[in-house]
Amino acid sequence: MSLESRPPSRESLAGLAALGFLSALWSVVLWAELWIARLTGTATCAFGDTSCGALWDSRFARVIHDVSGVPVAGWGLAWGLAAAALPLLRLARGDEHRWNPELRTAMRLVAAAGAVSVAVLALVSAALGTLCTGCAVVYVLVGGYAGIALGGWPAAGWTALPRGAAWAAGSAAIALVALIPMGRATPDTLAASGQAQIGTAARGGGDDLSRMLPVLNPQQAQLVADSLGLLRGSPVRPVPAPRALVGAADAPVKIVTWSDVRCPHCADLHQTLRLLLETYPGRLSVDSRFFPLDGACNAAVGRSGDPARCLAAQAAVCAEGRTDVKAFTGELFARGETLDEASVRDLVASTLGPEGTACLVAPATLERVRADAAAALPFELDGTPLVVLNGRVGTSFPPFLEAMVLAGGDPDHPAFAALPRPNPDAHMH
Repeated sequence: MSLESRPPSRESLAGLAALGFLSALWSVVLWAELWIARLTGTATCAFGDTSCGALWDSRFARVIHDVSGVPVAGWGLAWGLAAAALPLLRLARGDEHRWNPELRTAMRLVAAAGAVSVAVLALVSAALGTLCTGCAVVYVLVGGYAGIALGGWPAAGWTALPRGAAWAAGSAAIALVALIPMGRATPDTLAASGQAQIGTAARGGGDDLSRMLPVLNPQQAQLVADSLGLLRGSPVRPVPAPRALVGAADAPVKIVTWSDVRCPHCADLHQTLRLLLETYPGRLSVDSRFFPLDGACNAAVGRSGDPARCLAAQAAVCAEGRTDVKAFTGELFARGETLDEASVRDLVASTLGPEGTACLVAPATLERVRADAAAALPFELDGTPLVVLNGRVGTSFPPFLEAMVLAGGDPDHPAFAALPRPNPDAHMH
């Protein structure tokens, strides 16, 4: 019997089935964590982030979920189910179908698809500057599967490729389609769901707080209450004098933010504030500051290695005072996940011209960024974005910010009595 026609050993098939099952099981855990993250209100890019939040909320992951109806963790579950089903089917067929070249090829195709997928996810994580420790477990399991199916059967070849591809694609498609209802039921990001409701009260015939709060679902109402609890418990601290104020200087709600341009939650906050400024002109002002998560320009961050974070903050500082500052900073945040030094310089040159290019490398610009980062430290932040509302630490949750605008900045407005009691253990940003 030739090496290519030799059937896989039962031990290797059992190993593949076990690895596929474990990968599916762990993907269920990650999907459950995604639900919890979407429901708890944690929206931050922490120092040295080792969570999966940045990856799950990245533009890459959102596009996958929007297009397919299934989040990245759901795709991992579908892969694991297919990866386990194929070797189990081969084992169930017994020796009378000992060769089954199409199933062997299907397993090798599934292994190759898994290896490519985890490589892409690892690259996206690296581009985001985060380490998804939970995802790393899947990487190891998929790597083990590929090691057996691709490396352990070196002479297996790709016999019966069309039929093998049909088995691989069919098994994965069946699992994926079955998961679509659960995928569509997975909560959206807190920012996206909250932004969709901004202005709902005004469209209903008024913009008072008593019209806005009943629109909230129970989860949103709790998060607004938790945000209020944080605000009320925060001491009033001085904020820097406005440097690039947007909105009315005498607005009753004065918001100062500290962001990292490559932080997706900061990009969400930028969009939320843009919507609020457009919906409620004259009722709030925003002063945007920067807290790059890189030690090259921020002494509070121990690690370095992502110079685009500092350079992007310097570029945003150079745009301050220009009439197109909102469009420029919006473009920075929109490109945040893929920015590198070259793209920042190109954007500055094409948008701000020679004056902006000179500003970008000026020592004074870097000092402004460092001063911004230092000014955030008294507020004891542990990640970005940091939102300070009338001198107190608040959160970036869109319904909370809208509620405070409607309340005129008063955290003790009588309408807030309708909210549930704040959770003292909530971790909000």
